[in-house]
Amino acid sequence: MVGSTPRLRLSSSPQPAPPTRVATPSADSPATPPAPGPSLMAIVFWAYLTGVALFTGWTVVGFVRVRRIVRRAVDIGDDALDATTSQLAGKLGVRRKVRVLVSSDVAAPFCAGVLSPSILLPRDLLAYPDRVRMVIAHELAHIARHDHLWTALVAVVRVFCYCHPGFYVAR
Repeated sequence: MVGSTPRLRLSSSPQPAPPTRVATPSADSPATPPAPGPSLMAIVFWAYLTGVALFTGWTVVGFVRVRRIVRRAVDIGDDALDATTSQLAGKLGVRRKVRVLVSSDVAAPFCAGVLSPSILLPRDLLAYPDRVRMVIAHELAHIARHDHLWTALVAVVRVFCYCHPGFYVAR
């Protein structure tokens, strides 16, 4: 019949399966044994993991050093400066209480702390009271923009993306 669909033919006897070819080494093509030692992928993987471990250690040591400096620092102890800091923080929209600390271990002012931010000032800066207010305003601007959180995030990302050259260009 032309134009009709083909019908399945059911038979009671099963059809034999076609023979399968099994690859066997012949005299013309000897089987090559796998190369001794680790594969290139394994070497790359372990090299990457070694880098992750080194950058993790470097990052942890950096965080511990900053934490130690913050713990050793002393409160500035100036009520007028604390009031000025609170006033500037309110203007910049910083809701958390920011501690202003002084340390002889730092050469330049910076802010630190993810959960409770602190501003660390070098002890030498206290000799210039007119600059202290500007420096505190500058560091509060960093806290208002959450730069201390971004810095911590970049440090964590650097641990895993250390081998990508674009990371160092973007930094």
